[in-house]
Amino acid sequence: MKPTSLTIVMPCLNEELTLRVCIQRAKRFLETVNIPTEIIVADNGSTDQSTEICRSENVNCLHVPEKGYGAALHYGIMAASGSHIIFGDSDDSYHFDECMPFYDAFKNGAELVVGNRFRGGLEKGAMPWLHRYLGTPVISFMGRKSFEVPFTDFNCGLRGISKEAYMKLDMHSRGMDFITEMLAKAGYKKLSITEVPVRLYKDGRNRPPHLKTWQDGWRQLSLIIMLSPRWLLLIPSIVFFAGGTMLFLLLLFSRIRIASITLDVHSFFFGAIFMMLGLQLFQFYLLLRFYGYKLQ
Repeated sequence: MKPTSLTIVMPCLNEELTLRVCIQRAKRFLETVNIPTEIIVADNGSTDQSTEICRSENVNCLHVPEKGYGAALHYGIMAASGSHIIFGDSDDSYHFDECMPFYDAFKNGAELVVGNRFRGGLEKGAMPWLHRYLGTPVISFMGRKSFEVPFTDFNCGLRGISKEAYMKLDMHSRGMDFITEMLAKAGYKKLSITEVPVRLYKDGRNRPPHLKTWQDGWRQLSLIIMLSPRWLLLIPSIVFFAGGTMLFLLLLFSRIRIASITLDVHSFFFGAIFMMLGLQLFQFYLLLRFYGYKLQ
């Protein structure tokens, strides 16, 4: 479905230093598309001048009662009147006047469009070393393998989705794991997905980012495991059970000598342990699979 109207949603929590320039960049982009448009700032409880900036720029400031990055995005997307939504951070790390690739992808039939910062370019100092070389590549690899989606940048904060497709996803996450849940469910629902290059700029904050590296990284990782536990639980359970069973049966009646190595009662004991470990991992897999299906 081609876009008939377009909404830009910006989650916001005390972004007075950068919010105005983000709104102005979004306005410049929206002036180039020949369809009805709007901007929604999903405010998550700002105590600075962010809401006043929205009023002065004559954009809709939606007050989100529920805390969390995902909550702000969810309420903003649900309030959007556009047939398609582009959303991104309001810290000026993404320039909304560079969103034309998202609009073009929508016109070509994409339901979900995700930015790729590695293809678009990273301004010096825009991404911490740990995120660039460890966190994002690991999460992206696990996400691709787990959900069979084509993304190589799982954590890009500039994305677009059709309102119709978003309603199919039934999103639950309200924190930073919102972005992971969206991509996982997009894979399960077989949405039409496109990845486009975007440039990441150094944000304009004078304070630390809201993102907590280890805490939010663990939330992402645990959600991937919960929604698709086969890599961490199912495959190891099969390996441990099959290897343990083979070792157990081989040593059930006699010891085995291989060159100078003798497999006896201690190896027999480990075979039994591996069998039990395999069964336990398989049990955990079934529990998470059941719970994961409820989230899907």
